[in-house]
Amino acid sequence: MRKSEDRKSGPNIVVNAVMGGATGFMFAMILLLILAVLTAMGKIPEKFMREATVLACGLGELIGAFTAAKRQGGRTLIIGIGSGISMFLLTLVISAFTEQGALSGALTPAILIAIMVGGIFGSFLCAAPRRSRR
Repeated sequence: MRKSEDRKSGPNIVVNAVMGGATGFMFAMILLLILAVLTAMGKIPEKFMREATVLACGLGELIGAFTAAKRQGGRTLIIGIGSGISMFLLTLVISAFTEQGALSGALTPAILIAIMVGGIFGSFLCAAPRRSRR
């Protein structure tokens, strides 16, 4: 039996990048929920929420890019950047519908940088070391 053309091809890069962005977004939302509870309890001062938001987005994308690159197998840097772009677009679309001034705020470039750095580091964590040829 021959394999069809659909089954011959490897995992789809775009699908894995979007799934990595969605995974990173959900992980970032869980981290933000935990940080909100800690702030409400008084464990974290409220003045650190801006930095905590950027940190949660970066860590969320780190996990998302790592899982997407692990699922893809190869081309880890492309997957990390693609999942970072998809998570940022998802965050941007959701913030456009929830708050009026969220798109023009000073926090948007910091979140973009944190998401992209998290995506690149997450893909590098998954990259296998090169084997030496004999």
